[in-house]
Order: sequence, then C-alpha cells, then structure tokens
Amino acid sequence: MKMVKFVDKLLSFHHGSISKFVIADVIELNNKALNRWMRVLSRKGIGKIKIPAQELYGRKKWKVPPVFWNLKCLKEVVLEHCVIKLPQAFEGFKLLKSLSLKQLDISDNDLTNLIASCPLLENLVLSIARSGMNIIIDALKLKHLRFSCYYFKHVNLRAPSAVKAVLYLSTDLLSPFGSNLTDLLNCLPKLEILELRSPSILRYLSYGCDLELSIKFDHLKSLYIHMNFGYQREAAVVHQLFRRAPNLEELSVSTLPKSYDIGSNLEKWDQSIVFEHLKFVKIRGLFKSNPNQLLRDKLCRAAHLTVRKI
Repeated sequence: MKMVKFVDKLLSFHHGSISKFVIADVIELNNKALNRWMRVLSRKGIGKIKIPAQELYGRKKWKVPPVFWNLKCLKEVVLEHCVIKLPQAFEGFKLLKSLSLKQLDISDNDLTNLIASCPLLENLVLSIARSGMNIIIDALKLKHLRFSCYYFKHVNLRAPSAVKAVLYLSTDLLSPFGSNLTDLLNCLPKLEILELRSPSILRYLSYGCDLELSIKFDHLKSLYIHMNFGYQREAAVVHQLFRRAPNLEELSVSTLPKSYDIGSNLEKWDQSIVFEHLKFVKIRGLFKSNPNQLLRDKLCRAAHLTVRKI
C-alpha cells in the first residue's frame, strides 16, 4: 500500500507527458490502483506500458482494466498473466507496433478483433493459456511473430509481410479439428527465419491429407525444426519444406531419441533436393545406432558439402 500511495502522489504531481510506464517484479496487482493509474496515463500520451506480472501457483490472473483500452497513443505493450475482455466500443490501437501478451486468457473473437484493430503491428509475442480455441491472426504488416499455444482447435495465420516466425504449437492429434502444412505456412510467403520449436508441431502440420505447399519460400535463409524422422508423415512435411526452400543457408534439426524406420523414410526422398546455398548444418539428438549420420550425409550430398566430424 505504501508503493500504491507513492505512485498515486507521484502521478498527481507530475505535469506534462509520460512516454513509458513499467511495473516491475509484480506479485500482486491492485486493480483499483491500476484503474486510477490508467486514467492518468490516458491523459499523458503514454506510448509504452509493461506489466510483467508473476504467475504464482493458485493465484488468479489479473484483469486488464477497461480504461486501458482508451490509451490511444500506445506504441508498445507488454502484459503477462492477465485476462483480457475487449469493450464493445473498442476502436483499436492505431499506433501500436509491438504487442507482447504472455499467459493470456482471452476469447476467440476478442483475440481476432484485438490483432485486427492494430493496423501498424510489426512485432507480436503471443502465449495463450486458454485451451480449445480457434485462433485467427490477421496482421498485414507483421514482421516478427513468436506464438505459443497448447490444446487449441485450429490456427489460421495471415501475415504476408512476416520475415521471422517462431512457433510453439501442440494439440490433441485425435481431435476432429486440426490444420495442415498448407493452412499454416502458405500465408507466410516472405519468411527469412522459421523455427518450429515444439516436438509435436510437425505432426500437427501433417494433419489431414494435403501435404503439398503451393508457394516457394525463396526468402527462407534459416530453418529450425524439432522432429522425429521415424514418423513417416513428419518426414514428409520436412521433405516439403526442403523442396520449397532453395536458398536455405542455415539448418538446425533437433531429433528425438526414438526414431523408428528413419532409414527407410529418408531413402524415399527424391534426389532433386539441392541446397546450393547451405552453409551451416546442426543436428542434435541422442541415438543408440546414430541414425542422424544418415540424415547428415544425405543433406551434405544435396548441398555439396564436405562435413568434418567434431
């Protein structure tokens, strides 16, 4: 309470604009105090707000106050462990370029409307805590995306200007819902860096029967994948990515310890995959029979590389 009273007094005596407001090392948030502070900041032309609330076991998420949505001059927002409910009269953040929402609880429609109402958005960090969502990310000017979600129903990305995407996705593969490689990646044509970080993401991408990409990733220079080559459909997804990324320069592969039939899956790949620009290959995994050597040799033949064992 002493801190709250101090901030109240400080804001009441402050004249002029405030460009940045940060609450650091927050354990418990006072919603009434937040409402007061946000009302003051709405009159100060605030450009950046950062509230990295700590997540404690059993503690409820804090609710973003309604007055927050009246901060029309925001250019950068960082909120964590919070609940968001958009007001019906929300007109959007017309100047916002960077948005980071971690451990977020929000409805499908509110998430779609929030992102669509930020026309200048270039950087998006999104970690969703709610399960069973249909997620639509539609941001025409988005450059960098870091997205994490578990146990969702469907994901639809539309970010034609994105140059970097880092994806942590996991869902119930037995669910009747799902997506495939075409749905997720065909709307990211200008990617230069793609990181598929979660172990099950490639199986999610292969859901359904259409594994064919309709675009070519001519700009893709760096690719990170976490996979199990023993699963035929995962190998087919990676095969598609390799075929569609002719200018790849850096490749990192994290393989799982259990890789069944990795040899037969890789031998099915055609010999038309040639990495003329590949400069760096990193393969990480623990195997009893060292099948990653087969993958390494195959990639190096395609890229015309000579590999020295370290």
